[in-house]
Amino acid sequence: MSQLIADYYNVAELEVHEVFRNPKFAPVVQEFFEVEGPRCLFFTFQVPLKKSPDGEEYIEMTGAPPEFSVSTGEKQLIGKALYFAKAIFDKAVSKQGTNDQEVLFGEVSQHSITSLNLICNWIMKPYVAQLDENECKTCEEEQKREFYQFFEKFTKELKEAIASLSGVIELPKYDKKWDKDAKNINSLKNPDPELKKHFQDLFELWNAKIEEYLNESEAGPGKPKDRDTGPRSELEYWRKRMQKLTCLSEEMRSPHCKIVQNVINHVSSNANDNPGRNIYLLQSKWRTQDMKVTEALNEAKDNVKYLTTLEQFIDPLYNETPEVVKETLPALMNSIKMIHTIARYYNTNDRMTDLFKKITNQMIICCKNAILDGETSDDKLWDHERFPPQKLIPVLKSCIELNKAYQKQYELTKERLMNIPKGKQFEFSPNQIFGKFDLFCRRVSKLMELFGTIQQFETLSKHNLENMDDIISTFKASVEQFRKKKHKLLNFEQNTFDRDFVEFNVAVSSSETELQQYIRKNFEVIRSVEDSLKLLRKFRSIIKRDNLRSSLDAQYAAILQNYAAEIAAVEKQYQDRRTKVPTVRNLPEVAGAITWSRHLFHRISAPMENFPPDLLAKRDSRRLINKYNKTGYVLFAFESVYRQSWSHEVEKAKAGLQATLIIRHPSNNKLYVNFDSEILTLIRESKCLSRIGIELPESAKIVLLQEDKFKRNSNELQYVLREYERIVSKIRPNTKSLLVPHLEDLEYKLRPGMVTLTWTSMNIEGYLHHVHSGLSKLEQLIISINDIMENRIEKNLKALSKTVLVDLPQDAHTFSLDDFVEMQEKWINHESLKLKSKNIEVEGAVEDLIQAICSYNLDKHVEAISAEEIQKLSKYYNWSMYQALLHATKYSLNAMKERICGRRNQPKMQLKPFFDVDVLLDNGQCALKPSLEDIQSAINRAASHVLKSTKNVQNWNQKDIPEDKREPFYDWIAKDKEIVKVILLLTGSIQGTKNAVHTFVESFEEYQWLWNKNINESLKQFSANSPQLEDYEEKLKEFTDFENKVNQIQSAHQIGALNLTTGHLKQGLKSKIQQWKEAYSRELHKKAKSSLDHLTDDIKQLKFKLQKPAQDIDTLGNIMSALEEIRKKESDIDLQFRPVTEMYNLLEIHLSNVMDKEEMDAKSILEKKWRELVQIAETTRNSLQGQQARFKKTLIQGIKHLTVDVEELRRNFEENGPMVAGIVPREALNRLRIFSEEYQVRKRRFESYYSGETLFGLPHQAYPALNETAKEIELLEKLYNLY
Repeated sequence: MSQLIADYYNVAELEVHEVFRNPKFAPVVQEFFEVEGPRCLFFTFQVPLKKSPDGEEYIEMTGAPPEFSVSTGEKQLIGKALYFAKAIFDKAVSKQGTNDQEVLFGEVSQHSITSLNLICNWIMKPYVAQLDENECKTCEEEQKREFYQFFEKFTKELKEAIASLSGVIELPKYDKKWDKDAKNINSLKNPDPELKKHFQDLFELWNAKIEEYLNESEAGPGKPKDRDTGPRSELEYWRKRMQKLTCLSEEMRSPHCKIVQNVINHVSSNANDNPGRNIYLLQSKWRTQDMKVTEALNEAKDNVKYLTTLEQFIDPLYNETPEVVKETLPALMNSIKMIHTIARYYNTNDRMTDLFKKITNQMIICCKNAILDGETSDDKLWDHERFPPQKLIPVLKSCIELNKAYQKQYELTKERLMNIPKGKQFEFSPNQIFGKFDLFCRRVSKLMELFGTIQQFETLSKHNLENMDDIISTFKASVEQFRKKKHKLLNFEQNTFDRDFVEFNVAVSSSETELQQYIRKNFEVIRSVEDSLKLLRKFRSIIKRDNLRSSLDAQYAAILQNYAAEIAAVEKQYQDRRTKVPTVRNLPEVAGAITWSRHLFHRISAPMENFPPDLLAKRDSRRLINKYNKTGYVLFAFESVYRQSWSHEVEKAKAGLQATLIIRHPSNNKLYVNFDSEILTLIRESKCLSRIGIELPESAKIVLLQEDKFKRNSNELQYVLREYERIVSKIRPNTKSLLVPHLEDLEYKLRPGMVTLTWTSMNIEGYLHHVHSGLSKLEQLIISINDIMENRIEKNLKALSKTVLVDLPQDAHTFSLDDFVEMQEKWINHESLKLKSKNIEVEGAVEDLIQAICSYNLDKHVEAISAEEIQKLSKYYNWSMYQALLHATKYSLNAMKERICGRRNQPKMQLKPFFDVDVLLDNGQCALKPSLEDIQSAINRAASHVLKSTKNVQNWNQKDIPEDKREPFYDWIAKDKEIVKVILLLTGSIQGTKNAVHTFVESFEEYQWLWNKNINESLKQFSANSPQLEDYEEKLKEFTDFENKVNQIQSAHQIGALNLTTGHLKQGLKSKIQQWKEAYSRELHKKAKSSLDHLTDDIKQLKFKLQKPAQDIDTLGNIMSALEEIRKKESDIDLQFRPVTEMYNLLEIHLSNVMDKEEMDAKSILEKKWRELVQIAETTRNSLQGQQARFKKTLIQGIKHLTVDVEELRRNFEENGPMVAGIVPREALNRLRIFSEEYQVRKRRFESYYSGETLFGLPHQAYPALNETAKEIELLEKLYNLY
C-alpha cells in the first residue's frame, strides 16, 4: 500500500510511512485492516485549501507545501484521491505480504458522477458481459438475465443523466462589480448609466437565448430521427425535455435573475430615466417567454406521466421473445387507448401514429433478435449448427403469428372505441402502422420456404441414401450460390432478395426433378419387395413437396412386379431344399423344419399385408393372388408331414423313464443320477413346437406337463448326492472312527433309489423326503459335534492357555502398593474362579460330545458304537486341559518377572514405572510412602497367589469321590521345574535403589520463604506507595517467575520400577504463590472495573438520548445537548480508553478466571460502542438538519395556539373559576383542583416552547395571563390548604 501511494504521488516511501505513524491518521489506517473497520480509505496529497472571499469555492493557500490527508469518505473531496477498498468483509485484511486479492485500489476525482459513469460504462460493463458459468455458479438463468438487463438500464440512464445535465441552458450572470448597487437598486436615486446599460443588454441576451431554445424545441431537434427507433426513445425524449425545461424554469426564478428583473423594473418605473420603448418590449417579451416555458414544461410533464404507464408493457418488446410479447398485447393496447382517450397533449393523430410506428419498429427488432438469438449478423442464419432449420422455422412462424395478433388486437380495440361514439376513435392509417411489419412478414415467409427446402435435403443427406450425393451437391451449390450474393436475409426493404429468391426456386426445381429420377432408379434396383416398401415409406416421411409425393405413389406398380418374382423365388427354394431342410441353431430337427417352411410363407405374406387394399382390388392383381394362394398351400402341406412323423417318435422316447434313479459307478464306487438325455430332447421339441402354435400329441403333452417334475427330481437327486459328499467331508479326524455306524445308516436310506424306484414311480417325493431327513439329521449331528469341539472345548482350552493370572498393565500407568496388592488379589481370585469354571465347562462339553454321538438313533441293521473309542477320546481332552493350565501359570509368572525386573536378554531396556511412591515434604523432611520392604513383600505374595490359583481346579473323572478328597491340577503344576525357577527370581526383585532415592528427595528444601511472610501486610505496604500500572505489572511478573520455577520441577522421577511423584509438593508451592498473585491482581481489578463502568454508563446515557425520536421541542433540545457533549468528548476519548484497556490486558494474563464474560464483553466492545455512538450522532445531526424547518414551523404554530389557549383559560378561570362569588367552599376547592391541572398542562407547554425559542434563536413570547393565573392559583391553594 505504501509503495503504491509513493509511486502515485511521486514521493519517497519513507514519507508515506511517516503518515501511517502519524497519531492523527494511524487509528484510521489500523482500523481499516480490522474486520469491523471502515470499508474504504482515501489518501490525498495537495496544498491545503481555504474558501475564497465570496465563499463559493476553495482555493489553495499561498506558499503552503502539499500535505497528506487520510479519510474514510466523510470529508468533501477537492481534486483527486487514491482510494483503497476492501474486497472481503468476513475477516481482517492481511498486513504481511501481498493482499491484492483482499484490497482494491484506484483513483477517484471530485466529479463523482462522471467517475461513476466512467467505471460502469467503460471499465465494468465489458467484463460483466463476459462473465462465465463458473463466476455465476448456481445462479438461475432468469436471475442472470434480469441482472444484465438492470445493469444495462442503469448504465444507460447514468450516461443519459450526465448528457442531460450538460445540455441545460445557463443564463449568463451579471458582473460582480455591480452586485452591491443591484441589490440596493431601490435605494439609489441616480443609478450609474453603465449599470443600466449592462443589465439591459444582459436581459436582452436572456430573452434571445430562451426564444432560441423554445424555437429549437418546437422544431423537435431533440427527437430521434432514426426511422427504426422504438417507443422507449419517445419516453426518453420527453424525460430529457422535461429535465431541461425544469432547469430553465428554476433558472428564470433564481435569485440572480430576480435581481436583474428588479433592476429592469426599477429602470422602467423611474420617470426621470426616460428608458424608452425598448425596456417595455423586453419586459413584455420576458413575460411571454415565461408563459411559453411554463406551458412547454406542463406539456412535457403530462406526456411523461402517460408514457410512463406504457413502460412496463414495452419492456417485453426489448427483452422477451415474440411469444411473450404476444401475451402482453391486450394490456399494451389498453394503455394506448387510455392515453388516446384522456391525455391532454399527446392524443393527437400525428403523435399517436408515431407511437404506433415505433412500437411496430420495436416488434420487428424483437423478432429479429429472436431469430438471431444473440448474434449480430443475419449471415449466421446460414450456420445450421448454430441455427438448425427445425428450430429456426418455429421461430420464424412465431414472428408471423405476432403480426397477426398485433393487427387483431388493434382491430378489437378500434371496435371497442366505436361502441363509444362520443369518445375519441382510432382514426389512424393502418398502412402507416402495419405496412412495415407486413413487409417484414412476407420476407419471413420466404425464409421459411427457403429453410424448409434446406431442411428437406439435409434430412435426405442424413439418411445416407446411395447415389444421393450428386443431387445433394447440386442443391448445396444452388444454396451456396444464393448465399454468395450476401443478401441481408432480414433486410426486408432490399428488393434484390426477392428476384434472387425466384432464381433460387428455379434451381431447386431442377434438383427436385433429379430427385424424382433418383427415386425411380432406386425402386428399379431394389428387388426385395419388403425393402421397396420400407424405402417408399421413408421417402414419404421425408418429402413434403406435392410434386415429389405424387411421383412416389406411382412406384406401387413396379413393386407388384417384384412381388411376383419373389413368390416364384420362394417356390423354387422350397423345391430345392425340401429334402435337406436348413435349420436354425439350437432348434431340434422337427421344429427347425417347420420354422423354415413358415419363414418362406412369411416372405410372401408380409408384403401382401402392406399393399394398399385399393391396389389389390384391381383386375391385374388377381393372377398374383392365385399364385400366392397355391404357394401357401404347398408350404402348409410340408409342415403337416413333419408333424405326423414326429408324433410316432414320441412313444419310443418314453421308454427311458423306466430306469432306476441312482446308479453306483463300478470303478470309483461313487453314486450318480441315472436320467436319459433323450427325454430332455423330447421335452425340448415339444416346447419349440408349442411355441410356434402346433398342437401336440397326448403322450407328448403328458411328458411336457411332467417336465418340471422330471427336472426337479433329477436336480433334487443331484443335490442329495452333492450334500452327501459335503456332509461326509465335514467330519473331523478325532471323531471319524466314532461316526462309522452313522455313515452306514445313511447308505441304508439311499438303497431304494438304486434298486426299486424308477422315474415314473409315484413315491419319489417320499423317498427324497426320507433321504433329506437322514441327511439333515446326520448334518445336525456333525454340526453339533463340531460346535462342541470348536466353541466349548478347543476355544476354552485356548482361552485357558492364554489366561494371565496377574493384572500387569503395559502402559506407563503406576500404582500405589495398596492398590497393587488389592488389584492382584481381586484379579487372581477372579481368574481362579474362571479356571475352575472353564475346567468344569470343558469336562461337561466332552461328556456332551460323547452323549450326542451315542444318542443318535441308528437303524437296527447297523452295528452300535465301540466303548474303547469313547474312552480314548476322553483321555485325550483330559491331557489337553493339564497342558493349558501349566502354560497359563508359567506365562503369568514370567510376565510378572519381566514387568518388574526386565528381560534377561535386554538388560539395557528402559523399564516403565510400575509402583507409585509419593514424596512428602513435612517440616523440611522427606519420606517415602510406601517403603521398599513393603513393595518386595507385596511381590512375593502376588507370586504365591498365582501358583495357588489352580488348587481349586480338580482333575477329571472324580465325580464319585468327595470334593475335599479330589486331586487338583495344582499337585502336578507345583512340581514343574520351570515354575520353581521363576518363583525364586521374583523373591529378590527390588534391590539397589535406596541411594538413588535418598539423593533425589533431598533437593526440595529451598521454598520455605513462602510461609515466612504475611500477604496482607505486604499488600498494605505496597499500596501505601500509590503504585502505578507498571508497578503492578512488575510485581505480578515476579510471582510468575517463581511459579514457572516450581513448574519446572519434574512431576515424576523414575528409579527402576519405582515412580517417585512430587505432585503434592508442587501443588502446595503453587497454591501459595497463587494466593500472592490473586491478592495483587484483585486490587488492580477494582481500579479497572471502576473506570470501565464509568465509561460504559456515559456512552449508554448519550446513546439513549440520541435514539429517542425527535417528536417535539423537548426531545429535540435533549438531542442537541447530547450531540454537543459527544463533540467535546471526541478529542480526549482515546486517553480515557487506553488505561482501561492496558489494565484489562494485564488482568487477562494474571486473573482471567475472576473476570466474568459480561465484563470482558463490555471491555472488548467499548471502542466499538463509541464508534457506533459517533456514527449515530452523525446520522442524527444530518437528519435534524433536514427537519430544522419543520420543527421551527411547528414551534411557531404551537406558540400561536398556546397564546390563544392561555387567553381562553384566563377567561374561563374568571367566569367559572373558584373566585366566582356565591359558591360554597367545597365547590370552590373542586374548581381550584381542575384549573390547577389545566394550568400545569399549559405550563409544561410554555416551558417546552421556551426552550425551543432558545434553540432556534427566536424572541421569547410573553404570557401575562398565564402568569396572573399562576399567582392567583398559588394564593388560593395556600388559602384552601388552611381551610
